[in-house]
Amino acid sequence: MRELVRESGLSVGRVQGALAILELEQLVIDVAGDWKLRRTNMVR
Repeated sequence: MRELVRESGLSVGRVQGALAILELEQLVIDVAGDWKLRRTNMVR
């Protein structure tokens, strides 16, 4: 039983880690998009 809990805990950690990475990538994309928008507005 302990091994099962340990394995499921590990997979939960992996899923949370993957979600955190996805959120971070989305944040980077959003920031880059904002920066590009601001830059094009400045050029105009």
